[in-house]
Amino acid sequence: MLLFASAAVGCRHKGPSDEDLLDRFVTEVTGPVNDLLVERAIGYAHMQDLPIDVRVPHVGGVFDSARSAELIGAFRSAMGAQFYGTEITVRSKKIEITGGDHAEVTLALMTAVGPMHAAIGLQKLKDVGWKVSKVYAEP
Repeated sequence: MLLFASAAVGCRHKGPSDEDLLDRFVTEVTGPVNDLLVERAIGYAHMQDLPIDVRVPHVGGVFDSARSAELIGAFRSAMGAQFYGTEITVRSKKIEITGGDHAEVTLALMTAVGPMHAAIGLQKLKDVGWKVSKVYAEP
């Protein structure tokens, strides 16, 4: 009986790794730009517990729960004005995890407005998973 219990514990599926989850993040925030992509990207924000430091063309600052509607509105507006109906393509990516609960995702992207470089910080929050803490982007 002990042998079977040991085998069951050893074979138990642990779920996706942090690397898998961060790869999924990249996949979910790139590709064809439409309402679904925008909502998936917004789903990676958790500003009630984790402010987001944003440095992108035309928007900058630290956005917490008091400013979440402002950031989400600006994001939806920018995506709709410049990117809907196009595709964001990953040219290269680098994912670094530090301390088990912080990650830096660096992307070289091709967008409707040309090449873009992005550095995205994520933090692993208990019970909610990986959430965005920083977005820096520049052409």
